[in-house]
Amino acid sequence: MSELNGPARPRARRPRASTKGTVTPPTALPTRLDTLREALVACVDLLKQRRANLIPPSDIDEFIELDWMVWDGGSLTLTLTGSNICRQARMRAVSADG
Repeated sequence: MSELNGPARPRARRPRASTKGTVTPPTALPTRLDTLREALVACVDLLKQRRANLIPPSDIDEFIELDWMVWDGGSLTLTLTGSNICRQARMRAVSADG
């Protein structure tokens, strides 16, 4: 059967994982999504203080695109998804502090 398909090719060898200790992965830089999660918490605080003018318009556009916020009758409000993201971001901040 191999004669029909030509000579057999040697298989590539996978590199073996080192067994000498464990390697600590480098700390990951925050992604844009992580940055937006933190910004959402600050944004919600500004909305509660009626200071929406301090929220960068580019952030608002991204929040709306991610379905975290929506314009409702001229007011910027959190969606259910945005509320959950905000709650999770606040919990992460508390657990990181403690």
